[in-house]
Amino acid sequence: AVEATPQQALRPTRIDAGQQLRFTEQQVGALQPADPDLAAWTEGAIVAKRMRLDDFARELDRHRRGKLNCAPEVASLQISGVFPLDDPDRILAALENTLPIKIERHTRYWITLAPRH
Repeated sequence: AVEATPQQALRPTRIDAGQQLRFTEQQVGALQPADPDLAAWTEGAIVAKRMRLDDFARELDRHRRGKLNCAPEVASLQISGVFPLDDPDRILAALENTLPIKIERHTRYWITLAPRH
């Protein structure tokens, strides 16, 4: 178990194994059953279930060198699948082949998921 104590909270909230919650500096959200897919990165994968592309890009960005951005025009596209993290460039190629996006490589380390025209 762990405790979450936002800066402006009056008391900590205990989070037991198998539970999760979201919190900010001001408040703690409701406890709910933990989503086992959120920890898939510990086994070398991202599991996406109708995940917004911008959320997916943020998650993938944590597992590759450089910066991965998502243009607002394609941010709400949804993606599902299991993506092994051993080759992030292969994931980007798969996204480009299956979604109406293009991969803009500004440099080797600065990439944007942009709309395909």
